[in-house]
Amino acid sequence: MLIVVLVVALVIDCDVVPSDRLAERRTSPAASAPVSAAVADPSPLATRREAQESFDSARAALVREDYGESARHLAEAAAFMRAHAAQAEIGAIATLQGSAKELEMLAERLARGEPLTTRMLDRVVANANRAEGQHHLTRAAAAIADRNYGAAGEELLMAVDHLERSAVDLRRPNEAEADPALSDARALAGRMVRGGVPSRAEARHVIGQLEGELRRLCAIIDVEARACAVEAAR
Repeated sequence: MLIVVLVVALVIDCDVVPSDRLAERRTSPAASAPVSAAVADPSPLATRREAQESFDSARAALVREDYGESARHLAEAAAFMRAHAAQAEIGAIATLQGSAKELEMLAERLARGEPLTTRMLDRVVANANRAEGQHHLTRAAAAIADRNYGAAGEELLMAVDHLERSAVDLRRPNEAEADPALSDARALAGRMVRGGVPSRAEARHVIGQLEGELRRLCAIIDVEARACAVEAAR
């Protein structure tokens, strides 16, 4: 029963930093260190790393009841999320850390040989993808504030990608409620990648729409977490 309580205790914090604060930056030495103007930063898409392979491998191992292997892949994914939290903008740090904690808890349970349902794993992975979506959205907003529109477009594309993955993990892909936010964000991202410069109002509108989609997914994940806890208690 304690385990079930712990799962419920990790019900998602649906607070999303408002768009007028999304560009707040970290003040760590790494974030504030000067960068030589002669060195161009690689594009976000060029350096993209993902935890999706770990998620997929963990699920496949769980299905075949190889709990130790599943635990190993979840631990890898948790380490990935913590690494992203260490590099994140202020508005995404807590959600990335919370996702890492959830992944670690599931890994610990599986390592002890406790069976889990794929529904529970899918819910936790959905939250991880939601957290990654928020991470890339805050980075997009920060890049817009820096007038680095090409990078902002790439970050926005990655945000949309993770929000779509989260919906798939929840078995709720292509929902009409999400379409305007995702379509508008994808269109703006494409323009910025091609060199376009959005107006401040347009950028705020698109970011605000994605904030709404983050909250919508968060509410679904919250309900799913409670359902998984009830299922586990039976």
